[in-house]
Amino acid sequence: MIFKKWRKAKWQHQDASVRLAAIDELVQQQDQQYVLLQLLREDPELRVQKKVLLAIESPELLLSIKEPEFSQSLALFAQQRIEAQLLSDNTYTEQQKLEFYQRIRPFKNQQKFILQWLSKDQNDAIALDYADVLDTDVALANLFQQINSVQAKLVIVDKVNDTKLLTKFLKNERETDVGEAITEKLTVIEERKTLPAKITKKAQLVLSKLLSLKDDFNASSVLEKYQMLTQEWHAVVNSFNALPDNEGQALSQKLSQKYVSVEQQLHTHLATMQEKHAHQQMLQQQELQKAQKTQKIKELLTELRKRQQQVIGEDSDTESLQTAVQELNLMLAEGDVEKSLAQMINAEVSKTEKLVLNLEEIRIYIVDATRLILELDNSKLPQQQSEFESAEVQYSSWSERWRKCQQLLGDWLPESVATAAQQLQNDWQQALKPFRKSAKEQQAWFNQKFSELERLIRSGKYRAAMAVYRKIQQANQGLSETAQTKIKEEFQSATLKIDELKSLESFVVVPRKQALIEQLQQLIDSPLPEIPKQAEKVKQYRKQWLVLGRAEGDMEGQFNQKFNKLCEQAFAPCREFYTQQASLRADNLKKKQLIIKQLQDLNKKVEKAESMQLNELSKHLNQLLVNWKEAGDVDRDKYKGLQNQFNQQVTPLKNTIRFIQDSNAEAKRDLIKKAEQYLDTQDFNKATAELKQLQQQWRSIGFSGGKEDNHLWKQFRLVNDQVFARRDEAKQQKLDENNQRRQDWLTAVNALKEQLKKASGKEVSRLEEQVKSLLHEVKTLDRDDKPLLKLISELGKSISKTRDNQRQLAKKSQFESVFTLIESLSDQTFTLDELQQDAQFLTLNKGQQRALLKAAKSDGQLQKRQTLTIEMEIISQIDSPAQDANLRKQIQVAMLKDKLNGADVDISDKLHQWLACGPVDKDQIQLLNRVKPIFL
Repeated sequence: MIFKKWRKAKWQHQDASVRLAAIDELVQQQDQQYVLLQLLREDPELRVQKKVLLAIESPELLLSIKEPEFSQSLALFAQQRIEAQLLSDNTYTEQQKLEFYQRIRPFKNQQKFILQWLSKDQNDAIALDYADVLDTDVALANLFQQINSVQAKLVIVDKVNDTKLLTKFLKNERETDVGEAITEKLTVIEERKTLPAKITKKAQLVLSKLLSLKDDFNASSVLEKYQMLTQEWHAVVNSFNALPDNEGQALSQKLSQKYVSVEQQLHTHLATMQEKHAHQQMLQQQELQKAQKTQKIKELLTELRKRQQQVIGEDSDTESLQTAVQELNLMLAEGDVEKSLAQMINAEVSKTEKLVLNLEEIRIYIVDATRLILELDNSKLPQQQSEFESAEVQYSSWSERWRKCQQLLGDWLPESVATAAQQLQNDWQQALKPFRKSAKEQQAWFNQKFSELERLIRSGKYRAAMAVYRKIQQANQGLSETAQTKIKEEFQSATLKIDELKSLESFVVVPRKQALIEQLQQLIDSPLPEIPKQAEKVKQYRKQWLVLGRAEGDMEGQFNQKFNKLCEQAFAPCREFYTQQASLRADNLKKKQLIIKQLQDLNKKVEKAESMQLNELSKHLNQLLVNWKEAGDVDRDKYKGLQNQFNQQVTPLKNTIRFIQDSNAEAKRDLIKKAEQYLDTQDFNKATAELKQLQQQWRSIGFSGGKEDNHLWKQFRLVNDQVFARRDEAKQQKLDENNQRRQDWLTAVNALKEQLKKASGKEVSRLEEQVKSLLHEVKTLDRDDKPLLKLISELGKSISKTRDNQRQLAKKSQFESVFTLIESLSDQTFTLDELQQDAQFLTLNKGQQRALLKAAKSDGQLQKRQTLTIEMEIISQIDSPAQDANLRKQIQVAMLKDKLNGADVDISDKLHQWLACGPVDKDQIQLLNRVKPIFL
């Protein structure tokens, strides 16, 4: 035995310390590795196994250490080594990391390590898998902060529903995809919160529309709307699936009851409308059949007319006409044909019968019509005025013959013949039109001259009359014989009047000239008060003098000399006036030259690009334009040059103003385009702010010219009004939603109040949770509704008060049971087993039950019970009897010392100790009576 121990190697020694020392030697010997592995597998001492593992550890070896092949302690040690290595270096392959992760993934106590590992080693595959495994928001939030994998973060965002947590993610996230996913998730959550209200509103709208069908008596409209609204209702019902089960079922049940009620109210009305609709469809079918018959008759009439033309134009029989007539008569005999249509049938049948009787005669007339067309077609159109008269006569003769032919044929004139005739007539009318116009103008000229001649003769203007006659005479010589014939009578009459005028000229001129001289003398003696009228009168007399004829002999010279002298005398006052006017025009000239100089200065100022606002420039130029108009007239010979200078200076200024106005207009158009970008926006706060800035910019741009400025302003104002209208509509919609939501909240509050009246126990706690949830919802969605928040808070206080009252009553009831049972024990009313089976005993808490059981098993301890009684009176601040005053002081000092030493004082514990003192005998009844008021 001693020899055997001597022959064994150190690593086989019974002493673990020896084996531990042998490990260091084995590590140095490469061929002894198998011994180390054997020790690792078989050595009973954990210290030896740990040292071996540390000596030859490798990722493969550490991963192979697991239960049940190795002990739990060694497996845990190997796991700790792997964790330390993974956090300190990166010698493990991806496959080894994945293997170890899969081993520890199911254990929640490994969450901290996995998060540390992923923070150091950003392994996207592990991060993605672990994000899918975790099921708490806290763990997911910690993982989100440790990893960079976009896919894993997207999984976390999909699993987290806490808006505060998602908002925190969004603030710290830099990846666009993840940020967009978070934003989308927050939007979905927000929409999910408002979804019940939206569904309810949509359902109520559909129900109200359904109910409104009762007042609609248009059968087709009612049935069509009912079908459409029923489909909308089914869509609303399907939307309940997007809500949580309990909420969706409750809302679905509530709204479905309303839908059934509406259906019941509509039942009779829908039945009536269906009957009415069926009757209307029957009438429509009858109308359709009537319309089809009418269309058939019209088609037969059209076909009959075609056959009539075919019979007329071709040498064919009339059987096809008779067939068509028979078919029309048959349809007419069937009845149900409109009166006007029946009249058309009768007229067409009568016409067809006449055609059959006069067919040969009609064909002869058509031949004559064709010959007439050929005749006109072969005639030459007039090309010049000399050919016009003969062509006019020829066309008039042809037109008369064609009119008679049309009368004979009537409706039987073939369309092709009528079209050809109309085309030829149009050609001839177009060819004759300019010549007719020329002839008409010529005739009008002669008529005007003959009238003028008559007027001049009547007014005594013989010389002018003779001049007109000479024009007439010269024009008459250039006319053709036919044209001369047309004015022959008027020309002969004019010639006779002129001949008569020549013979009477000398007898008429002298008295008229004498009368005109007398009128001129009167003007000299009594001049007109207004100089321009005086000058105009003198000019008028001179014109009349010139149109009078010549007097005989020396009288003409005497008359002229005297008339000229009197004209000078009558015009003398006017000369002084016109001299003054000339001086005034000279002053006006200086004023206008000064205005031109001011315009030049203004142009130079603009050219130098000196700062001048559009309003200032326009005002300055307008004032100069007004001054120019007010400056008055200038001499005629200077007017044109002066006006040109003025225009040369004004035009650049107007162009400058127009350029500035155009620039302003373009700037305003840009503002309109910017404003139009907000027509489809949903961010009305931003849109309103931006539009107000655009309005400020609009005011600063300046005038853009007359109608254009007004037009642009209307466009800009329209865009603003549309955006603000959409904003107001959105506000109103939001207000309606808030009002509906508030109404729902008020309904919920009232319902909770009603439930509170009947609630007890756990129901009160449930109501309290519901109030907290409702309060949180209101604070989240409408924290500014102070009255509602106050109402809910008061309801919460009422529930808390009710709960506290019920607890106090329950507690008081328990204490009553305790005191009743302790009295029963004292009276020995029942045994220990009966006590444990008593109904009142079973309602007590564990502490009270244990105290009573102790009391049943022990004798009465008067002194301890008296001490506990006084302690409870001290705690409850109730006075003790006078005989216990000294004892109370001692106990009070002891209790104060215990409190200073950190001892807890619980009155319920004191009661349990009091009860455990045993049954209450007669001597202790007064202690029981002192304790009861403390708890009851």
